[in-house]
Amino acid sequence: MLTASAMGYFDKEIEKAVVLALFVPLIISSGGNSGSQAATLIIRAMALQEIGLKDWWYVMKKRSSQEYALGLSWELSGL
Repeated sequence: MLTASAMGYFDKEIEKAVVLALFVPLIISSGGNSGSQAATLIIRAMALQEIGLKDWWYVMKKRSSQEYALGLSWELSGL
């Protein structure tokens, strides 16, 4: 629902380049895949006692900065 409402908001821009709408499912799935990979790596690191619950702020800060950088690069690309 959120994707449909966001696409509705940018309807005029999408009309200018309809082919970009084809990439929306790919973008959504890549976000889900990266989230799954991040969760897997964190759980593995906890299982191997490389990180613990006390490191939650470090993990949150690192993931947030990476996600911000990805979002910023997407925004700057103009797509």
